[in-house]
Amino acid sequence: MDDVQEVTVQLRVVAGSALPKTDIFGDIDPFVRVIYEGQQLGDTKRIKNCRDPSWEDDFFFDVPRDAEGYLQGFVRLELYDSKSMGRADEYVGCVEIDLRELPEEAGDPWGGGGQLEYLDYPLSYRNDKRGDKFSKQGRDSRLTVAFLGAMPSWGALAGLLAGSEEEAGLIADEEGRQLYVPLPGAPEGAGLYGGVVYCLPRAVHFKLVSTSKHAQGLQLDFKCSKARCVRVERTLHTGRRHRLAPGLRVSAEATLTGLPLSVPLCKLQLIATPRRAASSASVASTLELAGFGGPGSAAAASLKRAARDMAGAAGVLADCEAVFVPVGKQQPPPVLLQLDWGGRPKAEGVPALRAVAGSGAKERGGRVVHDFLTQAEGGSRSASEEHRKPLGLLEGELMTNRTVELLGALGDDSDPDVYGTAALVYYNLETEPLAECRFTDLFAPEPEPEEEGFDVFQPPESLGSVAFMGGRFVARGVGQLVSGAAEAVRAGLANVGVGGAGGGGGEGGPAVADKVLGVFKAPLKLFQRGDADASVRGSEAGGDDAGSVRAVSRSSSHTNGEAPPRNASGSGAAGGGRNSGGSRAGAGLPSRPSTDRPGGWRESLGRGSGAGGGGGGSGSVRGGRGATESGTESTARRPVAGGGGSRKSMLGAGAGAASRPPPGRALKGRSAYNEEEDDEEGEEDWR
Repeated sequence: MDDVQEVTVQLRVVAGSALPKTDIFGDIDPFVRVIYEGQQLGDTKRIKNCRDPSWEDDFFFDVPRDAEGYLQGFVRLELYDSKSMGRADEYVGCVEIDLRELPEEAGDPWGGGGQLEYLDYPLSYRNDKRGDKFSKQGRDSRLTVAFLGAMPSWGALAGLLAGSEEEAGLIADEEGRQLYVPLPGAPEGAGLYGGVVYCLPRAVHFKLVSTSKHAQGLQLDFKCSKARCVRVERTLHTGRRHRLAPGLRVSAEATLTGLPLSVPLCKLQLIATPRRAASSASVASTLELAGFGGPGSAAAASLKRAARDMAGAAGVLADCEAVFVPVGKQQPPPVLLQLDWGGRPKAEGVPALRAVAGSGAKERGGRVVHDFLTQAEGGSRSASEEHRKPLGLLEGELMTNRTVELLGALGDDSDPDVYGTAALVYYNLETEPLAECRFTDLFAPEPEPEEEGFDVFQPPESLGSVAFMGGRFVARGVGQLVSGAAEAVRAGLANVGVGGAGGGGGEGGPAVADKVLGVFKAPLKLFQRGDADASVRGSEAGGDDAGSVRAVSRSSSHTNGEAPPRNASGSGAAGGGRNSGGSRAGAGLPSRPSTDRPGGWRESLGRGSGAGGGGGGSGSVRGGRGATESGTESTARRPVAGGGGSRKSMLGAGAGAASRPPPGRALKGRSAYNEEEDDEEGEEDWR
């Protein structure tokens, strides 16, 4: 995901301020022409007689990135004064932007461009008398722009799936600049595909389509937690499926438009949810009863005429920009048809037809949505807008998060069948979606987690990294040294406190050991988690068989519910055994709490060697992997001073010889510990 060499950048030309006056009897009629590396991308809209215009126009273009992730190239913004009557537009000034000066986040293909910042650039004027005049009138003239973000370009996004096109099911249309991939986890019959369309230089659209003949029973939608408003245009094709790309014919499609690339693409979700129609209402009949004559009528020409003609109808409400007509029975939250003239271009002169529902509509645990359905030849086309914060309509009396617009219903060139056959349908959505995934999972799935292993040193890239890595390795080394030294002292002092062969031992040994080990525990806490439990030294009677007695720690409760003797020292003889006749007394080593042996003490699986039979004493004790189940590895493998004896006897008086660890077993590496292997090998050594 970090190897994207080319990205599609979104540039927004926001506004201009204190622009020079170019006409004698009027102000400038400004617009901006955007050029990248000599390629003309387009012009902003033209505004009449305004020295402080606000354009808010977006441009998308492909930009290469260098090895460090910075954008390359120059963007030129040329300011013009729009002319009429066949005269050529007059060039006023320009702004040159070096993309290499932008922060690295501006070219991040997945991160959303970081925090949005507006950049002001002063104008540079033409080098002539006219330019001198402009420079005097517009000394503080500036253009404001914003680089909203970036995403992988068409070629870079297709390259992420290079070599696995058939496996991923990629459908690439280079001519139409489209890419589609099957939705992961979706049933085959649903035919769900997610994709993107690069409509450069003015837009980038995200798509969710279905090839199923039963696509009418699916609600295709997008969700993005970081977007203020999500606008989705839906098309339901009736009759034949529509050819969207080579090899892809669809029955339904949902297009996410207007999503700024400042939103991280990892937050964009594609969702397909089963839906069922609950009820419907005819749009034409509802508006006709309210006094609206439909397309081409006098009421459709202006808001004033519509408000006057529809004022007598029951339930009709109006504000400064729209007229609202109730639909069906009024159960909270209400559903209204909205004829909205607000924000419509004067050239159109027709309202937008929308359906507005109150927030929080639910039924049977699922959500209720409204959409338009028509029998027109071109299919049903609608556009929904979901807002993160509720909108207040009718002076705050109606709060809504979602509106749906019927596209192509009231225009002069609209199909009469769209308005005449339109129905407002109430859909109940299932609680669980049929399929959903993030957009980044389509083209850049997360890598599989690597197997845990030893840390591999990688060379740092900066002085700060050197200091951090150096401190890390020093801390680890000191922790290991202190750990080894503490265990060595523990073993040595334990031997001092243990009595001779057959002796009961005294209390001085463990007390001295605990005091000395306390000195080592303080630095151990700095480099290791947890604290080793104090060791318990004593003897334990045998179990079911004859033979061994295991040294135990006090990390959990005793099997018989009895507390162990704290600071019990020395070595004593214990009768009975598990495997062979004999007794064993040994120094217990600290261990972790047991989770797989409930109700009993955590037993340290030690194995002894030495001569003798029933008598107590200290001999050589060797643990399995990690010496004991506590994970301490090196201490228990060292021989403990004692008398001479045979390795085949259990534990008696005599000098114990240190035994080597079994071949293939690591002396270190607690993460590779296996309790069952230790048990089996321990029993073999005892035998």
